Amino acid sequence: MEIISTIKEIVITLATGAGVVIAYLGLRTWKQELKGKNKYKVAFDLSVAVRDLYEKIDTDVRNPSMPAKLIESGQNLELDEYKRRLNEFYEYKRKFFNKQSRRAEILFGSNMEDLIEKLNKTIAEMRGAYSSIETQLHLKQKEGSPTGFEKKARDAHNLLLGGGNEKNDYTKRLKEAVKDIEKFLEKYLK
Repeated sequence: MEIISTIKEIVITLATGAGVVIAYLGLRTWKQELKGKNKYKVAFDLSVAVRDLYEKIDTDVRNPSMPAKLIESGQNLELDEYKRRLNEFYEYKRKFFNKQSRRAEILFGSNMEDLIEKLNKTIAEMRGAYSSIETQLHLKQKEGSPTGFEKKARDAHNLLLGGGNEKNDYTKRLKEAVKDIEKFLEKYLK
């Protein structure tokens, strides 16, 4: 009887141990699944935000067409229109993209931070181009046409509008920054 009792205790102990191991493995698998789902969601949301941001730059901010009301007024209000477009873009960026990019930086680490910083620097060139045009126009009004005015203003205008060689260079850098982020996120979206 004592042997049966000992065997029974061993079987119960082994079954309990097996139950603990199975529970641990199940919880670990569940945790990995949740982590994977979270990475997928953050990667997906950032991918959508990056594409939306690129589309807003390409179709809204850098669109050379002017609303009919500006054309009909006969005034040179282009600068104000681009300022409005930039402000709307940065408001959109602040509300939607920045939140997604912070989540991705936290989850994916320094590589993602570097990619987002590259995109942000490229985007910041638009504001720099606007400021350059604004400065050049103020200088022109004050001092006539300062040295290099036409070229500086034209280069900034082309970057902002998307015309000339600057458009190609800027567009390439912008697309490259977007594609780098998308490539990084690919592995999480499979």
